[in-house]
Amino acid sequence: MPFALLPPELRLVIVAYACSMERGVMRAEWSSAELRREDRYLVWHHHEPLIPVAGHRAA
Repeated sequence: MPFALLPPELRLVIVAYACSMERGVMRAEWSSAELRREDRYLVWHHHEPLIPVAGHRAA
């Protein structure tokens, strides 16, 4: 679903990650952002790393 179709009062938490087939998830962060109406550009306001669970590795 395109972000522009979501109601303005809805709040989302965005989870971004980097991974590879060999190493699994290498970095994950959560963030808040907004979609600018004039150019549909995603503006990131805040982001923090997610701490991986010890001993867990993505398949």
